[in-house]
Parts: sequence; structure tokens; C-alpha cells
Amino acid sequence: MTTPAPTLLSLATTINTLTQAIIIKLTMHNVPEPTFTSSTDHPLWQDPTLDLNTTKARLVDAATSLTRLVAGPLTFHREVFGSHFDLAALQVMLEHRVYDQIPLGGGCMTLSELGERVGLDPAKLARMLRLLATLNIAEEVEDGVFRHTAFSEVLVRDRELRAQVEMQYVSLPHFSLE
Repeated sequence: MTTPAPTLLSLATTINTLTQAIIIKLTMHNVPEPTFTSSTDHPLWQDPTLDLNTTKARLVDAATSLTRLVAGPLTFHREVFGSHFDLAALQVMLEHRVYDQIPLGGGCMTLSELGERVGLDPAKLARMLRLLATLNIAEEVEDGVFRHTAFSEVLVRDRELRAQVEMQYVSLPHFSLE
């Protein structure tokens, strides 16, 4: 006999049941629920005596399945198979300081002008910016004309975030524009 495919409601019910089981176990051991401000050594994450590994694994699986079911197959495959292209395009944008050239506050720039300023072929630049626009990290307001979104502008304005992002791509292989 086959098991019926999970539905939104069945997954949500499973998540609720497993979460309640974890909370009951934490309460029995006088352990408060973790929050995003909890210490990294919170017992839920570190204490094997709570014997919650199976319940936690099932909860993570159900939550992941629910997220995937809500997002759908197109989003899932784009995230899995396309994420390295997203990172490569973002790496090129930062390395060549493309976002620094686009005027802040709603100003626009053409691909030809942008390509000339940063020394990149406008056709290749267009492909990368259009890919990043699918993630809202740029906006093509008309054919070949781009402006910032909040997600690209923050990379220009916030030096700490920019440094963190740049540090991440230092460990990535260098992507060629050839």
C-alpha cells in the first residue's frame, strides 16, 4: 500500500505535532524554547540527553517539504541548479564595481555606458544583470536600461555588508567572462 502524497495541511499538521513534542520535552527538562537570540549552546541544539534528534530531523524534513510544496517545482529547480550562476554574476558585479556606477536614488544607466565604465562587454553584462534582476538585485526599467533596487543599492551603501559579501566570493573560484 502506498502512502498518500503530503499536502499543505498534512505537512503543517506534522510540523505542529512535532513542534509540540519538542516543547513538551523541553518543558519536562525545564529548558526554555530557543529563539533567534538564544546562545549557540542552547540545549535543543547541543544536549544529547534530551533525545530529540529523530524528532528534530523529522521536523526539519516536514518544514523543508512544506517550503518546497509552497514554492513549487520551478522555484526549487531554479534555486538548486541556478544558485552558482547567481553567485557568479554577483561576484562579477562586485569585482568590477558595476553597482557603484549606477546612480543611487532611482537613477538609471544604459548597458553601453555601464559596460564602457567598467570595461565589460555590454551583451555579457546584460545577461548577468538580467539574471540578477530575477532576484531583484537590479531592475531593467526598459530594454538595456538598469537601475538599483533596494537589494543592489544596499551593496553600495552598506560597507560592512559589502565587505562580508566580498569575503564570501574570495573563497569562490574565479568566474571567467570569456
